[in-house]
Amino acid sequence: MLKELTIADETSRILREKLLTTEAALVLSPPTGQTVLLVTARHTPALEFRMTLRRETDQLPDVVLVVDGIPRDAEGGIDPAWLQDGLRGGSAHTHVAPATDLERGLAAIWAEVLDVPEVGVEDDFVDLGGDSFAAVEIIHRTEEECGLGTLASDLYQAGTIRALLASAGDSSGDGAAR
Repeated sequence: MLKELTIADETSRILREKLLTTEAALVLSPPTGQTVLLVTARHTPALEFRMTLRRETDQLPDVVLVVDGIPRDAEGGIDPAWLQDGLRGGSAHTHVAPATDLERGLAAIWAEVLDVPEVGVEDDFVDLGGDSFAAVEIIHRTEEECGLGTLASDLYQAGTIRALLASAGDSSGDGAAR
């Protein structure tokens, strides 16, 4: 069973007024222990939610899912099966924060090179504005700072930090590969 958490008043105000959400729910996902913010909003990407919440409140969830509607079960709770599908990349748009030191290191490099405030492990390189020049710098810094040797073609083919680590044989994020 999912545990629905209380959204702080200030966070609720920011969600309504600045991010134009029509509905929001904060839950604790039992399998992972992650806090998941479900929000309904038009034309607001998950990354923008995280950046705004980070700037303006201390209530920052592990995962943000931007959805068309929050599905509820007969008792009015959030449907756990739907949530798990959303966390696996179903119909929702997600921003998943880095969980390991290696993921955090790569996310910091990507954020700096791509000049974005924050990068999640499922954020796509090209969608974030990545190009061949950025790829070369990211590959160089990734090897230099994280000890992970990859090619620009690996970066384009994988697209995300999570997929890049998996293709490099290091989906655990515990150490360098290749």
